Amino acid sequence: SVENTKRLYVIEEGGLPYGVGSEIVASVAQGLGKSFIARRIAAKPVPIPCARQLEETVLPSLDGIIKAIGKDKYLE
Repeated sequence: SVENTKRLYVIEEGGLPYGVGSEIVASVAQGLGKSFIARRIAAKPVPIPCARQLEETVLPSLDGIIKAIGKDKYLE
């Protein structure tokens, strides 16, 4: 899919630095060996709260994901 679209979007509930998304992007880059657009969308850089309402403000939401992907100027 990445080879065809030249794009990779990784969405995770963990933090951005050192997350599983980093490993996914690195693995795809290593295996593909070609340039592509990669965007990682993750939780805000704060501890994830236990209260559901607060948790929802920290974790990626559908609207946040759509906005992040929409910022990609290469989308048709």
